[in-house]
Amino acid sequence: RQMCISDSVDTVRDRVENKWEAVLCRGVDNWDSAEPLPRPRPVFAAGSDAHGDFNHCVGIGWNYQEHGSITDNALGRVRTVLHLPRHTSDRVPTRAAILAALERGACLVTDGPVLACTLQQDGQMTHMGEVATLADDGPVELEIVAHTTAEFGPVPEVEVFTYLKGQQESRPQKTTVATGASDTIVLDGQRGYCRVQAQSLGPDHEPFCCFTNPIWVRIPGGGKRCVHVTVRQQMAG
Repeated sequence: RQMCISDSVDTVRDRVENKWEAVLCRGVDNWDSAEPLPRPRPVFAAGSDAHGDFNHCVGIGWNYQEHGSITDNALGRVRTVLHLPRHTSDRVPTRAAILAALERGACLVTDGPVLACTLQQDGQMTHMGEVATLADDGPVELEIVAHTTAEFGPVPEVEVFTYLKGQQESRPQKTTVATGASDTIVLDGQRGYCRVQAQSLGPDHEPFCCFTNPIWVRIPGGGKRCVHVTVRQQMAG
């Protein structure tokens, strides 16, 4: 389903956590150790319709001159941001590179701030859409940077969601980490994912939100791994 910020932020969050994430969990539950990635693993991407009203209309009655009008879901308001570290030129990436990034889930969805997150162990960095194989020893770090502007407002906290095959809990675990702070989460299982989301408030108290696609995780032989989570913010403008 495309993301519509014309829905309230709470409604979008509910759909993300109870619909999209439910399919992610089902994929993890069926993830065979011989498969590189789970199936299904739907990629979350933004979309915009253009049904003649250029996405400003919320309903047309029998009298076509009377209709509600909003701008929250205007064309281009919600964006899919791709992670393309090998693309260094000023030119638009090739169609093949864009489609490949979307296919592997190397992207996030936002109408405001952008969350950059990496999972690191022993110098190995894993980004959205990639798979991290966590060794028995060596600290594991999840580094999150919230990029925002004065228009979108500060990001006060970030929510981290994790789910692994073999964990005791039947639902994803959510950990809220304040910006500028750190915390430790425990991954307990065989294979699964980690994703993050956050919300900000603009100067007029307008909410904005960002959702990342998962970083996939493998723990050979299963077991527990402690992950040190840090959140910092970069404000522009």
